Amino acid sequence: MHGPPEKLNKYKNRKNSGFTMTKITLYQFQECPFCAKVRAVLHRLELPFTAIIVPHDRKRCADRTGHFH
Repeated sequence: MHGPPEKLNKYKNRKNSGFTMTKITLYQFQECPFCAKVRAVLHRLELPFTAIIVPHDRKRCADRTGHFH
């Protein structure tokens, strides 16, 4: 992740401050480099998340997620 480490620490400290987090669900393509960056940041911030692999086929994607982009 780009940016100064103090920004990351700000978010890490929220974890134990009574701050309520929303569940994070990451819909991702397996080979997507941007998804890999997001996963890396979530791990670095120690934020729990659910990763759902999305097929490249748009119809199958729409069937699984209910959205068609």
